Amino acid sequence: MIAVARNSADVDWLLPQGILAIKKEDVSFFNRLVSTVGAIGTPNALRALTQLRAKTRHATMLSHLNKILAQASAALGMTTVEAEEFIALDHGLDTQHRRRESLVDGVSIVLSIAESGKGVSHYEDATGAPLSKLPAAIRKETGCDAILRRTRADAKQLSADMALHRLRLERSWVTGQTWSWPTFEERWLLHPVLGWLARRQIWLVAMPGKPLQTCMIRQDGTLFGPDGNTMPPLSPDALLSLWHPLHAVESETAAQWRTTLAHLQISQPIRQAWRETYTITQSEQETSPASYRYARRILNQAQVIQIGRQRGWRIRTLTGHMPSSESAPWTFQVPAHGVYVEFRTGGVGDSKNSDWSGVFTHIMTDRIRFCILKDEGDWSYDGGKKLHETGTPVRLGDIDRIVFSEVMRDVDLMVSAAASNITFDPETLFSIPDLALWRRQGGLEDIALPREPHFGSIAQGRRQLLETLLPELDTGDAVTLEKHHVLINGKRCRYRIHLGSGDIMVLPQQRQLVVEDRKIASLRKGLPSYRPLHDDAQMDSILQKIIMLIRDDRIRDQSILDQLNAIGDEE
Repeated sequence: MIAVARNSADVDWLLPQGILAIKKEDVSFFNRLVSTVGAIGTPNALRALTQLRAKTRHATMLSHLNKILAQASAALGMTTVEAEEFIALDHGLDTQHRRRESLVDGVSIVLSIAESGKGVSHYEDATGAPLSKLPAAIRKETGCDAILRRTRADAKQLSADMALHRLRLERSWVTGQTWSWPTFEERWLLHPVLGWLARRQIWLVAMPGKPLQTCMIRQDGTLFGPDGNTMPPLSPDALLSLWHPLHAVESETAAQWRTTLAHLQISQPIRQAWRETYTITQSEQETSPASYRYARRILNQAQVIQIGRQRGWRIRTLTGHMPSSESAPWTFQVPAHGVYVEFRTGGVGDSKNSDWSGVFTHIMTDRIRFCILKDEGDWSYDGGKKLHETGTPVRLGDIDRIVFSEVMRDVDLMVSAAASNITFDPETLFSIPDLALWRRQGGLEDIALPREPHFGSIAQGRRQLLETLLPELDTGDAVTLEKHHVLINGKRCRYRIHLGSGDIMVLPQQRQLVVEDRKIASLRKGLPSYRPLHDDAQMDSILQKIIMLIRDDRIRDQSILDQLNAIGDEE
């Protein structure tokens, strides 16, 4: 039945079947279904393939899906990226990025995009004033319930779409995607969803015979530069790309944009002005073509796999049934630059789980290498089906610095989020039975085992954000910033919060204070009204902890009080 389906209307029932096949990992059924949807070839069919790709993690299924999506896009004369822009849903939003649907007595439900980039809905009265909740009498009116359910479903889908658009635009740094000004206006600025995203990002502009410049775009289409002043309109031959801090010719450009964004109260869906950057270190120059910056980190395997696959990395789950010394490394392909990344790992910890799966609870990281990626076709049109990983390493110094920075940022994010507090004695590390002989190349034993999880530029970036946000919290002298920590003088005790992990230590006893995020959720209303970024939940948690600990004499949660009282009794 699926094999012969060619009607565009069939996409609506094929899509749920594909999602079910993903959950069951039914590779054969999924691949046949995807081929059928690709053969339909309409914009709605391409949209369905894109939605399936966002949910697919199985390597074989994903490879086939990418191939079919590329073929369907090529049939329309577009690359996959161009097709994804072309089929982006507008969800019925207007030029102000809102959709208003009338209910009863002038009351309406409004679908819009929140500052965090998520789709949200709220109620408004006849004058446009927001309502905290919908009157019960209106809910009972005929047809209202269907409108409410549809709007909530659209808000959920809008949130999922925005996540896809953000990641695709963010990856333009490694795909090298650019837009001519007329194309950018048509596909992005005039689109009510993509336009919302485009107007919150900084763009690098290249014009013949002129120096590179950066700009942002106002709602009325006018441009302004890093100093906030209006810029002349762009000519049709202008070429736009997403600006990266490493693009900055002048060192003060990023600082200027941070000041301007804070002044205009603009939150960026994709962090740019506050983006962490990574450059090659002297030790990496010496160990090139391999980097050991993130070697010998102990990570929670399930957690790091989830984060890595969401970021587009190909990661195989390590089990005791498969010798970790022979396991395939994590890989991330960058076909636009003819390279791919391999990150070696080995399984450690307990692989004898109660479910008999044999999956290692933790992994240990090793080297990172960039290797040559050959393309015997055209990856932008064929979905990368003719890409070949050669295994031939490339000198780190020959890697594009933005590609290097973005790859290392991905690794830093995975290592930071999945870092385990499990430690191994360096002298006995290589005697761990589960670790076995997974590490074949020499030199790892010469690298010092880290004493704490590595957070690299992530902690530094949060420190820069706190410098911007603390004045609004009115903390006075109670808060002091260090390189990787924030010190807090409370009414009862002194505290130190790690800007990477968010862990709290009580000083001078050096005792950890465990505070669950759900117990400080009520403090969210005390956060600054403007926050430059909404993609860092840990940053919000740190801010809430600062608010709580400054007024630690007002803490009422018994579990926190018990910990503080126990520390006080030890004095």
